[in-house]
Amino acid sequence: MSENSEFIKKYSTGSKARDWFYEKWLSLGITKTLKRRRVEFVDSVLGGALSNARTILEIGCGSGRDFVKSMANSKAHIYGLDPFNAGIVQPNFTFIEGDIAEIPYPDQFFDVTLSFGVLEHIEPFEKLSLGIKEMARVSKRYCMIVPCIATRFEPHQWEYRWQLKRPNDRQLHLNYLSDAAWLQFEGFKNARTVRFSYVPGLITSVLIYLS
Repeated sequence: MSENSEFIKKYSTGSKARDWFYEKWLSLGITKTLKRRRVEFVDSVLGGALSNARTILEIGCGSGRDFVKSMANSKAHIYGLDPFNAGIVQPNFTFIEGDIAEIPYPDQFFDVTLSFGVLEHIEPFEKLSLGIKEMARVSKRYCMIVPCIATRFEPHQWEYRWQLKRPNDRQLHLNYLSDAAWLQFEGFKNARTVRFSYVPGLITSVLIYLS
């Protein structure tokens, strides 16, 4: 089974047609371009911290497609936290089995901590709040990327103008919060937000960051 097929199996939308389209989308070269552009934007928001960091943590590293693999030639040591070991083999990579609620490292151990589309999946809210505090504890700087409530295209269910659907018709079980609401979490008390157009005109994300 291909890496993309494994990803779809884990994050199925519940529709065979959408899953098929999603797998084809992931196989396109443009997805790598979009992810690279996103990482470059994160680095700019953090004032070049990614380029100069010695230790970087990715929360929810999965197969490494979002960040880890793109840093294979970096001088930084990359740590990946995830409940499931996808078997990433990379000289500058250490896998940590676990989740965001308990990160087994001392205060401000990581120069930078990142996550790409993870926080919206964490339930209940009590665990989400605890996880955000724990992430902030181990990080000197961080950038958490979540879906924007104003995004035209919902990337999990692949629906356009999803906000217009009746609430009972929605299949989402995600933490879709406003930019201001994210900053109400205690762990984000010193953070700021900025919006980023991941797919221009379609998919918008919110970056919650401390630089």
